[in-house]
Amino acid sequence: MIARDTLTIQNHTEGDGAAARLTNIAFQGWSDGEDSANDYFQGFASTTFTGSGLNDLTYSGNYNSTTVRTYRVKIDAAAATDTYTWSDDGGSTWEATGVAITGSAQELNNGIVITFAATTGHTLNEYWEITTIITTTAMHKLGEIVVDHEGTSADDKGEMVVKTNNGSGVNLIQTYHSNGDSTFTAKCYNSDGAHGLITIRDTSGTIVNT
Repeated sequence: MIARDTLTIQNHTEGDGAAARLTNIAFQGWSDGEDSANDYFQGFASTTFTGSGLNDLTYSGNYNSTTVRTYRVKIDAAAATDTYTWSDDGGSTWEATGVAITGSAQELNNGIVITFAATTGHTLNEYWEITTIITTTAMHKLGEIVVDHEGTSADDKGEMVVKTNNGSGVNLIQTYHSNGDSTFTAKCYNSDGAHGLITIRDTSGTIVNT
C-alpha cells in the first residue's frame, strides 16, 4: 500500500464505552521456510537436488493446478546430449523418458517449466525435485497497534496501545493515554541502557526510576 501525505483509517461503529471505536493494525509475516505469499503466487517451493554431478537445473513458471504435486526431473542418459525423464508424482510414475536437454526452457505440465544451463555433463540418475504450493502457511503476528476510545464518557478521548510478540504471542507493551501519560508493562531504558532522564511513576504515583 502506498499513501501520499495522509492515510485515514475510519471505524464506522459508534460508541462511547471503553475500547469503543476500536481500530487494529496488525503486522504479520512468515518465518523462513514457510509457504509465504511469494511462494503461493509462484506455485512451488525451493528445489531439492539429489546426486553428485552437475547441478544446473532451474524450475520456473507459475503452477496453475489446484492439486499438490511433486515434480521430479531425473537424468536417464548421460551422453553427448544428456536426456531426462520426469514425473509429477514424486517418481511413482513417469510422464516421459529420453527427453533431450536443449539448454532452453522446456515445459513439463500445469505451467511448470525447467531449464538446464548445460546440455551435457550430468550424472546418470541424479534428479531435481519440487513440491507445488496451493495455499500459504498461516501468518504469525509480530505486533499490532490498537487505537480506541478511552473511558466511558461521551467524548472523543482516545488511547493507543502498542503490542509486540515476545515469542509466545502478542502482549501489551505500552499504552498512550489521552492526557499525555504513557503506561509501560515492562522496564523502560534509554538508548545507553541507563535510566534517570525521564520520570517514571507506578500506578500509585511513586517515582520508580531513582
